[in-house]
Amino acid sequence: MKKVFVFALLLITVKLWSAVGVSVSWDPSSKSHNLTYTAPDAPSACPICGADYDHTDYTIYRTFGYSAGNDGWYAIETTQETSYTDYSGPGTWSYRVDYTHYCKNGDVMATGTISPVNYDYSTWGFIHDASRSDADGGQETAKQEWHFKYKLQDDAYVRIRIFEPGAGLSFTTDTEGFWVAPSTGLVKTLVDYDDKNSSARSFEMADGSWEEEEVWDCRDSSGNVVSNGIYWILIEAFSKYSPPSDPDNPQWFNFGGVQEYELRDTWLESIPVDILRIKNLSVVGIDENTSLATISYDINGDAIVKIIICESGTQFKLATSSGTLTYLNGNYTYDYTSGDCLPLNPVTGTVDGNRIIKYFKFYRKAGSQSESWSGKNEAGQSVSNGLYVMAISAIDGYGNHALDADGNDQPIHTTIPVDRTQSETASETDPPTLSIGSPSSGASITSLTSLTFTLSDTSGIDTANTTVSVTGPGGYVYSSSTGNVTQTTTVTSSSVTYTLTNFTPTPSTGTYTVTIYAVDSIGNATTYNTWTFTIVSGGSAQVEENFKASVKAYPQPANTGSITFDWDETIFSGSGGYKIKIYSIYGELVKEITGTNPTVSSVSWNLRNDGNQKIAPGIYIYKMKVWDSSKSYEEVKKAVIYR
Repeated sequence: MKKVFVFALLLITVKLWSAVGVSVSWDPSSKSHNLTYTAPDAPSACPICGADYDHTDYTIYRTFGYSAGNDGWYAIETTQETSYTDYSGPGTWSYRVDYTHYCKNGDVMATGTISPVNYDYSTWGFIHDASRSDADGGQETAKQEWHFKYKLQDDAYVRIRIFEPGAGLSFTTDTEGFWVAPSTGLVKTLVDYDDKNSSARSFEMADGSWEEEEVWDCRDSSGNVVSNGIYWILIEAFSKYSPPSDPDNPQWFNFGGVQEYELRDTWLESIPVDILRIKNLSVVGIDENTSLATISYDINGDAIVKIIICESGTQFKLATSSGTLTYLNGNYTYDYTSGDCLPLNPVTGTVDGNRIIKYFKFYRKAGSQSESWSGKNEAGQSVSNGLYVMAISAIDGYGNHALDADGNDQPIHTTIPVDRTQSETASETDPPTLSIGSPSSGASITSLTSLTFTLSDTSGIDTANTTVSVTGPGGYVYSSSTGNVTQTTTVTSSSVTYTLTNFTPTPSTGTYTVTIYAVDSIGNATTYNTWTFTIVSGGSAQVEENFKASVKAYPQPANTGSITFDWDETIFSGSGGYKIKIYSIYGELVKEITGTNPTVSSVSWNLRNDGNQKIAPGIYIYKMKVWDSSKSYEEVKKAVIYR
């Protein structure tokens, strides 16, 4: 919760509506409701006796809530004044003002109820000045936050919940006119309400300051980003005197001889969630001075990005289902899902995969991105000079497809000019050559601290699209893209030397294969995957060291509902077992997991103790012991869990 002070220099009381009929305002300094009202004009002469108008009596009625409900209407004052201050204190009070015009002879000239301004009757809510705003001034953001500000007439217990799209049709009202949430569709509880120990919120100060502020980060109760849609927030304020044991069924209670309703007010509002967008798309084409086209764009969420480069004049539409298109005489395949761009033949208007000349698929983090194209088709052949067309699409892990900067659900595309000299178009077609550094191919080593190699090409190396990975025993992959190895490069005009260090976890015994996808600056590419080497045991001490280094728990920190324990199973034979003991930071045994196969690839824990209760967030210590018929190793590490 965040407290925000709002300073008012001159105006303490702010009217909710203009003075038409009956208007109500709240004065936080005196905790009173102020009413002003104006009756319709009296007749020019009394219809009974013909006498002139004399005066008007006003009878003020009040009820709690937005409808008469259980307490009904009751008169609180009869006056000839056109304003009244109700000192009944905080509450969602509704008011009705009846008028009676009298003539000088005392006869009644006219009677009626002054028309209200809002709701069924004029009301100032216990929850007031409520508003919503997003964190960054625009709905699209990778770390979207919605902020909700509101003021309270009095201290109150508060419950705030988010509901899924479509729930708006399921909200009802109770006898007092307050919103009642549906029994299904809950996405997340921002402020919980259980009993008298629940979250409390403060009333606004006498000068109108002290706003409450709550924040929703567009995640559900499991910590996952929600899909796009219109969600709903319901704020409920409960009495400070009698927090209800059942907030879903508030009751009337007696306080000092006065009947009071446990629920003081509700506020319901919709929340548009619109996460993924592609913005600031720009292209630098190929000419006699630029051998690579550059495609730059911003994307505001982690996503799979697809780019198709097509023949000049190609048009696009969005796919409505998943499928594939073949191109370049059926030798290559473009895999698309609903929301991706499909190329259209400009003459027939039908989907035509043969318009595609190059397809890129990337996994990109939120932020500014830049891709390059060498001006070659998928087969590595240089395209002719011309104006090519590219389309870009993206989808995040929750199935949201990217819209453009304006929020339009339509293909995002632009053109790429290619204008090279004849000599550039006919440039060499050889891919980069590989010079293996260390360890040498076929070598047997006792440990791996670094790996080096050099790629050479007369046209230079395209480091942005060249990738390196090392696959070890059990299929475990080390690469800079996964963050478990550090990759550095030393670049010259015609070669690049790659160095891989900081392998995490420490490589264990077994055979390793190095795979290099090498691309030169004009798009010639090849894959090298015949470079292998073997890490052999350096004695029992080395094996134990390898085991300790391989022990891990992931994800870290864990908030997905489970955590996985892993170790290098290739160290052990099939006969033996494992035992994992998890302790609290105070040394209390929380969970013990055992098994009879030390060669399993991993063991999962559901974050519950031996009594099948969910554990609290915090730091935990786990002790892992794994053994077979000839050896036994132990390691102690920590795991961090949050919700």
